[in-house]
Amino acid sequence: WSLGASCDHHSRVKFDRNLRETLEILGYPRTPYDIPPEYRDVYSYFFSTDDMEWVEWMSTQPLSDLDLSTPFNELIVPTADTVRYSFLIESLVQRQCHLLCVGRTGTGKTLTTTHALTHPQQTLVNISPIFMVFSARTSANQVQDNVDSKMERRRRGGGGPPPPARHALHLLG
Repeated sequence: WSLGASCDHHSRVKFDRNLRETLEILGYPRTPYDIPPEYRDVYSYFFSTDDMEWVEWMSTQPLSDLDLSTPFNELIVPTADTVRYSFLIESLVQRQCHLLCVGRTGTGKTLTTTHALTHPQQTLVNISPIFMVFSARTSANQVQDNVDSKMERRRRGGGGPPPPARHALHLLG
């Protein structure tokens, strides 16, 4: 379950303010880890169960230089959003949960998802991604042929990724 996950940027500001006001009315914070610090909104943090404290998403990223030879359309500049979404994508894929990323055109959904599956921050154990691009002319047979070409034949009419791997199917439309 989630709380406040579907908010857009403007609604996040309202949600943050409302959450903090509600928690104050209820008598929080009782301890330092009940609620994130106020100099950023609640979306800028995650709760580290290892350290028992709120940690900014960006503090988990090492400082790195941009490789100037990388094509522009493949550059990923870490932001709190890309770090947060990459973590969520990797966590859900590792737990074999289905995932649907939606949003406006040009917000980095494809790049973030592709990067999370091919260069994970966490260890994606035995995950083999399959990338497929759909268009108005994509037929069911093309989809079937593409998926079948990535599978290892196991028995008549059946197949799958090489054991013990699992496939993560990334569909782009």
